[in-house]
Amino acid sequence: MKMKNEEKGTGIVIIYTAKDLQEFLLFYCSEGKSYKWIAICCPFGERECKTFMDDYCRKSGVFEKVIICKRHFKIMCTEEKMKLFLKMCLNFLIGKRRKYCARIVNDCIGDIDYSAAVVPSDYGVLTGAIIANSKYKTVYILEDGAADYRDRPSGYILKHFKEKGQLIGFLLAKMGYTNSAYHYKFNDTKYCIKYSQQPEKLKYRNYSAIRKLIVVNGAEEELYNKLIEKTFDLDISFNEYDLMFFTTPLHDFTENPEKYKELTEQYINNHYSGKKILVKKHPRDSADYNFQCASEIRIINGSIPGEILIPFLEKMDIISMFTSSVLLFLNKDQSCKVFYYEDFVERSKTEHSYKECFDIVMNELDNLNVELVRI
Repeated sequence: MKMKNEEKGTGIVIIYTAKDLQEFLLFYCSEGKSYKWIAICCPFGERECKTFMDDYCRKSGVFEKVIICKRHFKIMCTEEKMKLFLKMCLNFLIGKRRKYCARIVNDCIGDIDYSAAVVPSDYGVLTGAIIANSKYKTVYILEDGAADYRDRPSGYILKHFKEKGQLIGFLLAKMGYTNSAYHYKFNDTKYCIKYSQQPEKLKYRNYSAIRKLIVVNGAEEELYNKLIEKTFDLDISFNEYDLMFFTTPLHDFTENPEKYKELTEQYINNHYSGKKILVKKHPRDSADYNFQCASEIRIINGSIPGEILIPFLEKMDIISMFTSSVLLFLNKDQSCKVFYYEDFVERSKTEHSYKECFDIVMNELDNLNVELVRI
């Protein structure tokens, strides 16, 4: 399938985290060089969401312009969220949904006449508003880890409408604004091109095309490696370390994260006493880990995507607290231990199910050399 726009036009890319930037660079090298790209850097992180990737975007050198979007729908107060929801409902009822979505985009990024857009997922108000107009623009949706491999059954709301966020999420998806609750069909994705590390495993397939995000020749791979080196500072002697430890935001799954953080610390301290440990924290993980038995601990900059570290970890152990997108980038000869916290609650305070996500990664996806560690 050819791209809708063969000639160079203006493209926008929505970037929250380092992973978003890394995947865009992969996309850029494989088939995105025909556009003049503008980076829209949105805030991420816990609490006040004040972290941006704008400096890294500039360092990459692939963007004509870098814009900071300071509007963040996640940290709106309840009153603001209700006003936004009511405006969405009103515009849907009077048949002006697409125009209202275009206004949301313009309010966030300015009046940019773009012909293509790259978004990290189909949930979120801004990304949803971009997808809502994908009938008229070329929209690419990147890999989003375990969330991509969930099914979106039509009767899901009947069983889960009492859970936090599900009814609102269902209505937003039904009206065509966003898939904020992860489990519902978002009709306008049928106009989008979806990228996946394991395309054949996607259960939700309502896209115009599904492709694997990969560089396909030597020149593309060389360009990608140069861009990664230029964009992210990797001044680390990986061979000097014994363990690479990837964290996850435990508060996504439980209201008592401290209990499971202590179990994690006990395991690492018991098995890696006197060893050198590298720690790569998830962008939303604000916890401090106490590995007092290690001879050295180095925390890797949170603005470096864990996915680009994988090729450097061939001679060390890898442990993950369940970081699905990193697991998808493991080489076939690499193995990874993954913690399974057996008494985690089935439903969390945020609409994630730990067991559901874990089952997807462990049972649905292929070629993952993973050893389960029950603690």
